Amino acid sequence: MDQLIAWASGRFMESESYEDWLADLSSSKSIEAGLDVVREEMISSGIQLPDDIGDLMAGFVLMRLEKGEISEEEARVALIDVTDGYGMTGQDAESAGGVALDEPDLLEMKADAERSLKWLSTRDFKKGAPA
Repeated sequence: MDQLIAWASGRFMESESYEDWLADLSSSKSIEAGLDVVREEMISSGIQLPDDIGDLMAGFVLMRLEKGEISEEEARVALIDVTDGYGMTGQDAESAGGVALDEPDLLEMKADAERSLKWLSTRDFKKGAPA
């Protein structure tokens, strides 16, 4: 929590204009309160994450594990972080670290992440049309 407050306070002091959300973030009394401030700022700024962002991120974690980029232990820590920060279908942060990494729900999350990457690879974002 101290690092979050220090970061927010530093950005607040460096900002050329008064930013309510940075002031609120720098005075947050808990991680949950800080997350609420960030979520509210995202909404008011028009930034919207999909409801299944946690599941998608979990899928990316499993893809990295499959490729050997991270260890099982690192994957479990990442799944806890994803669940804690964004939520993950069927899991809470306490149980996410002990979930079987070959559980059908997780494998479906991985498949969804793979499909998302495949779809992204067909897009030409400069023109907004398929490549």
